[in-house]
Formats: sequence, structure tokens, C-alpha cells
Amino acid sequence: MADERVTVTLPDLARWLLVALLVLGGLGLFVWLAPRTQPVTSEIVAP
Repeated sequence: MADERVTVTLPDLARWLLVALLVLGGLGLFVWLAPRTQPVTSEIVAP
């Protein structure tokens, strides 16, 4: 195997950090808001 060093440029690092922040923000909102909301139920009413 070659001992090649992989270099990560600053724009690439910033892009992945943005993706990670969006994912963590979505999970945080889910944990914060999910306990307060009512579950969605579909009731079929027979005529």
C-alpha cells in the first residue's frame, strides 16, 4: 500500500461541517419538539 497522505481542503471541511450541523440540528429539533406533539391518528368514520 502506498503511504499517500489525503489532504482535506478548507471548503470540503466546511461543507461536511455544514451537513453535520444540519443533521444534528434536525435530530435536536426532533428530540425537543416530539414529546410535545400529539400523535397523528387516522380514524375511519363509517357512515
